[in-house]
Amino acid sequence: MSSCICPACLMEKNNTPDHSYTSTKKNQLKGSEKGEQIQSERSLTPSQSTFSYLNSHVSFTKQYSLFTFDKYTTNISTGLSSIPINTSSPSSNDSSGSNKLKRNEHQQQFVKEKMANVEVKKDGIIDYPLYEGQSLGGIWNIRRDPQGPIVTPKNGYLDFSIDNLQIAHQYTYITINTPLPTKGGSLFTFRARPSIIQNTGEWWDGSIFHTLAQSNISPNYTKKWNDIVMAFSPTSVSVWENGLHMFNWEKSVDEKIKPIFYMQVRDVGGKLSFQIGNIFAVPPLFLASVNTPWDYALSKSSLPDPTVIKISQQPDRPFKVSFEDTFMRISAQPLKKHHQWVYVELTPKLPTYSIIICRLRINESGGYESKIHFFGNNILRITDSGKTLRWQYWSDQQFHDLASSNITIGDFFLVTMITTENRISFLENGIFKFTRNWNREAKLSIAHLRVDTNLSIDLSGIRTLPSSKSPALLLTDLQPSLLAYFPLKGSIENVMSSDQQLVMTEEGSQNFIQGPFGLAANFSGKRTALQMPQLQNRLASSYTLSAWTKVNSYPDNGKLTGIAGPILLNSDGKVVYHFIYNKITNYNTIIFTSNRSIEQGNWYNIIVTYSYDESRLSIYINGLLDQIIYLSLSECSQAAIIPSVFFIGGYKESFDEPLVVLDGAVGDVMIFTQYIQDNIALVLSNNNLNLTQTSTENSRLVPLFILVVWNIMRIGIENKIASQLDLQSALNLEEVVNRICDIVYVPATPSKRVTRKQLGISESYRIHLDIGGEGPMHEFGINTGFMNAININEVKTISFDGPLNKKPIPFLVQVARWITDPAYPFEDNFADQISMIGGSLTPKNIDEIVHVIRDGGVIDLWISSSFEEAVEELANRLNSWVVEPEDLPMFKANGPNEKNGGSWFVRKSIVARKYKV
Repeated sequence: MSSCICPACLMEKNNTPDHSYTSTKKNQLKGSEKGEQIQSERSLTPSQSTFSYLNSHVSFTKQYSLFTFDKYTTNISTGLSSIPINTSSPSSNDSSGSNKLKRNEHQQQFVKEKMANVEVKKDGIIDYPLYEGQSLGGIWNIRRDPQGPIVTPKNGYLDFSIDNLQIAHQYTYITINTPLPTKGGSLFTFRARPSIIQNTGEWWDGSIFHTLAQSNISPNYTKKWNDIVMAFSPTSVSVWENGLHMFNWEKSVDEKIKPIFYMQVRDVGGKLSFQIGNIFAVPPLFLASVNTPWDYALSKSSLPDPTVIKISQQPDRPFKVSFEDTFMRISAQPLKKHHQWVYVELTPKLPTYSIIICRLRINESGGYESKIHFFGNNILRITDSGKTLRWQYWSDQQFHDLASSNITIGDFFLVTMITTENRISFLENGIFKFTRNWNREAKLSIAHLRVDTNLSIDLSGIRTLPSSKSPALLLTDLQPSLLAYFPLKGSIENVMSSDQQLVMTEEGSQNFIQGPFGLAANFSGKRTALQMPQLQNRLASSYTLSAWTKVNSYPDNGKLTGIAGPILLNSDGKVVYHFIYNKITNYNTIIFTSNRSIEQGNWYNIIVTYSYDESRLSIYINGLLDQIIYLSLSECSQAAIIPSVFFIGGYKESFDEPLVVLDGAVGDVMIFTQYIQDNIALVLSNNNLNLTQTSTENSRLVPLFILVVWNIMRIGIENKIASQLDLQSALNLEEVVNRICDIVYVPATPSKRVTRKQLGISESYRIHLDIGGEGPMHEFGINTGFMNAININEVKTISFDGPLNKKPIPFLVQVARWITDPAYPFEDNFADQISMIGGSLTPKNIDEIVHVIRDGGVIDLWISSSFEEAVEELANRLNSWVVEPEDLPMFKANGPNEKNGGSWFVRKSIVARKYKV
């Protein structure tokens, strides 16, 4: 009897069980110490794409077929297999006793190889990028019979194909060597596209296979992809096909599983073309307080963006919404009014097929009843002071049962929802509960019933797959990890730190030319380059380096020149990257070379990104993956050197070698202490017209990330060159202020309020008002003020003691004396950001801020403790709450010494939520 053949399923037992979720590192690079990349165990003939399977080490007396694809049950079915992963090919299930297949010596050697591994904690989603020409080494473990289906990586998918099979019963396996835990519930997702299945014969025996579901997938030539989701818990396996629940299989599952893509063609003359792509492993844990392309973290350090997650409740605010280190808490201690609600709404439009995962914890549910509504009338009902939990829905004035619940009070749990256009399925910690109709409502609501009883529920994160984040939000998530930014737009400064500037290798002045987004540093015809500084952080477990470059000519044969840091260019026009890592007592370098060349005369974005957790380094050219390299244990380091070494615009082979200067230009060099994925690389590279802004006066496309960097201005970061960027419009801030003053007069007439339309600026033009602001100042060792803010003040000149005293306040809109409580001369919803440093939050100021700030706008107050109640009132008026950001949390006014009348001002931030319930 033969073992079962498996499309897209089950599990391979892991030999080193561990209760924590880990990501396995493999010996993925072999060859020379200089970084030769290991090739796949055999050359891969170009073909089309793939489909995925999972096997188990455990033997069973019966085999179970999870799918049948029309009549092609033989070759595409899913079940358990008794095939150990390191054994030879299974014998065929042929009643005539077909001879067993022999693998060639090359295959046998590959199968016997033991790949050293180390496991490191990895809680986030794991994606598996694929590209044309990729070498399937490292985490990809291939076993193939002499005429098994050929596997060819394509851009975004794998292709399994065979044409006119000459030997019967040929197999191909691809194992992904990343263990996925099942405790708490995990998912494995992919897309499948069977294009051709011909002359394969049928293989069916009712005593062997037991059908669990009839699949709707069949071979087609329409190129239609089918989304497959597999859910695993320690006690069950469930499968969805295009969002429709196919079956739930209650069976014991190993603590860790590994995906196996497994194809077999049985009959001579058989033909197969099958593609698999968009492969993701989704573990049951979230990285605490960390946003990813798929995760919305909710915590003190990761507040929800109100344009994406809206939190609201009744006007009298019966619940307290607070943010802790790793979660958001909704509580009533106790409830003061009968049957009250709070809403958490996910606003981005979800694709027809989506996976949404919420991580929650019920701490306390007093009294008779509490309810959590998930995306419509799907209720987790908690009764008897938390003793009883059931899934129910409300209809005909009563509750109706949907499923039991195994949630424990006091423990975090996962609720997973898998959707189609009108159906939704629910899982609880990976265990299937029910599926029913859905009206596409994406709102979570929490209700508590009885007065004078307590409720406390924590929500730590929401995960969506595919990603529902906008480009702007992806980049906002990325911004806190921005370690250094060298715009090279007329200066050689690092705008993230004035103490870490570039240095010219020889005396002289740096030239600049027109780049893709403002100016860029020009090195053509020069003898000098720019020396990279030592940054505040020199080591990291993950990092990303991004730069724009235009190359006029390549260096001489055998030579290298520099683009930015370790990103170099060889004489073939290919990108060369020096990966420098810590080897306990010394540092080592691995050299990687891109597959594609940079054409002369065009601007290119080059990104190199490294992740220790996932043991990989990726190179992107213009936002497209050029290659991904999986590193061995000996090559990975938690203390990799952040790539602020070498030069911008040049390279030296050694200290005593001459500098080879780039014949070209470089701009917008950015260094992040974070690994990035494909979708963020597209945004950073500006490789999508939807990710850019233009104006009628300025047709240049501006990368969204540059907008984010310059628009989220923080105290202490001085923007000396923002006007050169043409970030939002050809209309600069000085002209905006002049137009405001022309309309409202100087000082502003109390009855006059200006609109954006009157100023001729769009809704996307960012407005920052600094109440009492006097512009940027540098005194007593601190920086204060904002370069790009409109300053609202009663006086025209700076009153701060020091060299700037009596100098004109820049970008000033003058109002009447503060003692008269003047109105702000702006219409409602005018400003994106309002700041106030050391001012008084009077009732009039509260009124004006509430009117002028836009929905989703940010209020930053550096304020004394005497105004705490006023700050809380402002937050309540805006349906929001107060947080104290870790960045620049406080400063002392009037100098560092108490004898100068020093007074501490603490930073309080509020995100305006002006929408109504």
